[in-house]
Amino acid sequence: MASRVTGLIVVLVATAGFATGDQPLAPQMIVDARYVSDPEPALLFDVRARAAHAVFEADLPWGNFYSVRLTFRNAAGKELCPLLAHPIDDPSDEVVNLTLGQVLGGRVALLPRCPALLALGAHGPVTVEWAYTPVVHKLEGEPIHGRVTMPSPK
Repeated sequence: MASRVTGLIVVLVATAGFATGDQPLAPQMIVDARYVSDPEPALLFDVRARAAHAVFEADLPWGNFYSVRLTFRNAAGKELCPLLAHPIDDPSDEVVNLTLGQVLGGRVALLPRCPALLALGAHGPVTVEWAYTPVVHKLEGEPIHGRVTMPSPK
């Protein structure tokens, strides 16, 4: 019985420490994205570290399908593509050690997330809204948001 009580106390102390903010907050990052059409529609992300820290490569915006949320909208603000389900990625355990000010870049292809994107874009510009939450202490992290407009073909 004593070992059960001890285990319970350890869990409560660890949870309380996390809930009260005794753990450091997620390192701040500056995240930018831009649209490119060649060779296929994609968002190119740049992540700049505001502090030195380590992150799993799979947790960067381009690291796996679920690292960044995308919403596609027409000029009137109507959502165009429903959120597609995708098999859970089996991410690698590759760790990236970021230094203060270091910039990493990566690409997120848009067609796997909105297969009709090219046809929709023929009817006018499409805005791609993105949201990324740095994964280090994700429960405390604030999402970083942005939007990029995909021009309609001339």
